[in-house]
Amino acid sequence: MTDAITDFNLKLKTHVAALEDRLSAFNARVSTNIDHADQEIRHQLTVLEGKAASAKTSAEASAAVVSQWVAESIHSVEAWKEKLDLDMLAARAERADKHAKAASEVAMEAFFAAERAALHARLAHADMESVKAAKPS
Repeated sequence: MTDAITDFNLKLKTHVAALEDRLSAFNARVSTNIDHADQEIRHQLTVLEGKAASAKTSAEASAAVVSQWVAESIHSVEAWKEKLDLDMLAARAERADKHAKAASEVAMEAFFAAERAALHARLAHADMESVKAAKPS
């Protein structure tokens, strides 16, 4: 039996830590090399777009699994328990594990979208600052 809560928690912590490291390193590179900040930001966005496309495909497939699992009625589960139908309950537990994994994939896609949004915001500020610096007073 897998522990979906532990798996999700570990995956989330790993992604958050990796994101913090990436954004800190990215921010340091951009802050110390202003001349290439725009180029660095655009490169990072390109990398993230690739990750996002992969995550989106996975999330879309996962959404179908989520929908199927949610559609299962509580009434059916109660009937299986009353009949002591271990096969159906085991199949449900397996579907629940798949649901937890699928929901995690959907969450990770949102995670990548948030990272891209933060980089787009940084790019917008960098664009504004470069024009502000070049504009005659």
